[in-house]
Formats: sequence, C-alpha cells, structure tokens
Amino acid sequence: MSTENVSLKKIDLGDYVFLARPCVAVSEEAVKHLAERAVQGKLEFIGVFDDRMDDSVQREVVMSLASSPEISIAIRHVCAGLYSRSFLDTYCDGVEAHQQGLFPDLYILWMAFVHADRAMFATCDMCDRVEIDTVWIDDVGAAYTVNITYDRIKDHLMQDWSVWEKWKGYYTLQRWRCYYEMLHWMTEDAGWQFAERMAVDFHRSMELDELDQELFSQEEKTGLYVLAKDPGFLKRYYLGKVVYSKKIFDLNNELGRRAEELDASHRENDELRREMEAQRINYETSTTFRVGKAVMFVPVTLKKAVKKLLHRN
Repeated sequence: MSTENVSLKKIDLGDYVFLARPCVAVSEEAVKHLAERAVQGKLEFIGVFDDRMDDSVQREVVMSLASSPEISIAIRHVCAGLYSRSFLDTYCDGVEAHQQGLFPDLYILWMAFVHADRAMFATCDMCDRVEIDTVWIDDVGAAYTVNITYDRIKDHLMQDWSVWEKWKGYYTLQRWRCYYEMLHWMTEDAGWQFAERMAVDFHRSMELDELDQELFSQEEKTGLYVLAKDPGFLKRYYLGKVVYSKKIFDLNNELGRRAEELDASHRENDELRREMEAQRINYETSTTFRVGKAVMFVPVTLKKAVKKLLHRN
C-alpha cells in the first residue's frame, strides 16, 4: 500500500458486513460461508489471520475477546473480519466513519477485541490470496492518521475507568509496536518527524504510568528505558538502525528484481529454443527436405553416370 488513504473491501451480507484490507483477495462465496457460520454460532466477529500469526491464539474456537485482553497481540495479524451489523452500529457508528487513513479498520478491530463477547478466528486458507500487508510512507501526514486513530481508541477506553485500567497496558504495547513497525516503511524525512512525535507520545505514556513493562520483550524494554532518559533517542535509533535496515531491504528487493529479470530472460531464451527446435523438426520431416537429403547421398559414380547420360542427350 502507498501513502494514499486505503479503502477497505466491503461485502454487505445483510446482518453481517465483511471488511478486508487491499492485500486480501477472497471470493464472495467464501464470505457467505463464513457468515453462515457466524449466524449459527451467534457470533459478533470473526477475524481472519494472515499467515504470520503463530499458534498462541486458537482458531475455530468461540471465545470472549472482551474478557481476554492478552489476545490483543493478534490485532496486527488480522487482515480481514466479519462483523455483525448490530455490533458495528453500537460501537463504531457504522463503517463509513472509518474509511480514511492508512489502517481504516484499526478502530473497528479494537472495538471488536474490547467488546465482542462471542468471537472466533479463522485462518487465511479461506482467502484466495493474502499478501504481506506493508506500507510505504513518504508523507508524515498520512502516518499521523494512525496516531489520531490510537488517540480515538484511548478516548473510548477511558470512558470507563475500569475498562481503561484493564486494557491500557495492552493498548500501549500494541501502539508502540505499530509505530515501530511503521518507522521501517518511511522515507527518511517522514521518519525523522514521526520519530520525534513518537518519542513525545511514549515519554508522556511513561509519565502517566500507562506502560506495563512486563508485556514488553527485553529489546523493547531497553528502548523504553533509553526513551525515558532521552526522548531524542528515537531519532538516533531511526538513523542508526531503521535507515540501515531499509537500505538492506531495498538492496534485497533490487537483487530480487534482477533475479526475476534474469529468470524471465532465461524463459524467453528457452521458449525461443523450443520454437527453433519445432521449426527444425518440422523442416526435417517435410517432403522437400527428405528429397533433398536423398539426393545428397546419391553415390558419386551414379551422379557422374547421370551427368554423362544427360550430356549425351
């Protein structure tokens, strides 16, 4: 995906609505089958994982997401979802209000994870194709749409203090990871500005005790500690690690592109050789070729005799 606003693919099924990111290709028949299962199980939400999701979250099992905030680690791997229309009307003001930004389903997904009492996850096998959902960001304004969405999610969670206390650690964890992942898909200019905003946001989160460091990996904890002491850390991190990683990524892409060109060239050469071979076989089996070949192998003495006979005549 590019920096432009991303439009979700939408399939309206009456009491249910299927929403998918552009990286997902799925038939309407498969979605209808998913909706039938949702009706039978009286489900509010069925999330479809991409193939990068590990086995830490069960598939094909009805569960209450609202009572299991730890499952929110899966939000980053949901590439499509089936939602009951009543659920969307209750918690999301429908769908149209969330059709802008890089991740227009982010707010809707969070509402499902926070409020759905009957939900289930399916594998991406139901889809015809699920590509890796990445973003190339060259406009920091587009990146800020994600900040705005996370601010809206926080405002919603804080409407009920008990809900906020229950979810704040997981919310901050997922926001942190989302921002870090986005940094890796930014141009240098956009990354500088976003890193500065990110540092300010998380420095404030630390001051407000919104972080549960037990949820973070050791590497993430190190980053949090440095960030608490020095908000400018992310800029240096960006220049030192992300730009380097991006250059490696670009180099690998370039090598991959050249390899594909060579493969295409080899395929073209192979096809040309096959065509020439077919022409050769066709020519060698022709009557003209067989007669000419026979004449070429007439004994020399016989050829001379024929010439003498022709000369006499």
